[in-house]
Amino acid sequence: MNSLGIYFGPSVISIVESKGRQPVNNIRIPRSAISKGEFSDDKVPEEIKIAPYLKDEFKKNKIDNQEVVVSLSGRDLIIRNFEMPMLQRQELYNAVNFEVKKYIPFKVEDLVSDFQLFTDKPARKNYVLFVGIKKETLDKYLSIFQQLGMKVSAVEYSAFSALRLLSLASVKEKDPIAVVNIDLIEEDEINFVVLKDGFPLFSRDIPFISDSQRQPGTSGPQQGLAIERLKREIRVSLDYYDRTFPLKNIGKVFFVMDRDYRLDLENFIKEIGLGSQFININKCIGKPVAFS
Repeated sequence: MNSLGIYFGPSVISIVESKGRQPVNNIRIPRSAISKGEFSDDKVPEEIKIAPYLKDEFKKNKIDNQEVVVSLSGRDLIIRNFEMPMLQRQELYNAVNFEVKKYIPFKVEDLVSDFQLFTDKPARKNYVLFVGIKKETLDKYLSIFQQLGMKVSAVEYSAFSALRLLSLASVKEKDPIAVVNIDLIEEDEINFVVLKDGFPLFSRDIPFISDSQRQPGTSGPQQGLAIERLKREIRVSLDYYDRTFPLKNIGKVFFVMDRDYRLDLENFIKEIGLGSQFININKCIGKPVAFS
């Protein structure tokens, strides 16, 4: 059976059916098409609008999977990184849920959540990666697939989904590295993640460019504005990370993006004293595909 993944992005819903590494189907549905479609009434819940579009695409592309992995953008999730002292395993769950209350503006009880730990034994610290989603938001997505008679086998953060490309590209850096995910043509979000030995120490979602900044007749960000905004946000993210983890210096920035902008960004990263590497997605999956 092939695998099926669906990414619910800010402006595009992407459907990918794959067999091993090979993409069999790669479908994109603009959210604007859904909002102007059969159920354009604002009173109709979004999950009621989306399900018929997915059903049509599944039928058109002969996709009959019973299970799906759902990948969500940062706007749907609560992602927090923080430090804690080393504790006994049986104390961790309650301690993490108590500590995270300092970093979120609502009740932990309103979330479905999970966390992972990176233990720094010399410093006697635990670095905690906490990910949560409001129950009502999760129910909305589960409802879409209940309408389609499908089971959701996993829900995860899109920036962490993209990190699998590092594994496919045989990237095995133990020292801290930054990973930047961005689609300059369609999307309106940047993901900036810092990994140490594969563990996400730090993550930041960056809204790309507001509707008020778009020029008439453009469907996505204008490339000149987008590149300059990207450079600025990378600087901000690096500065914020350095203040948070002053002793865990980043040595290299990995880019998951269209390679057309490689030279400009390589020069920029060199100017700020870091190394850079672009992930060759076509090499990772074994065939040429349009960047998404």
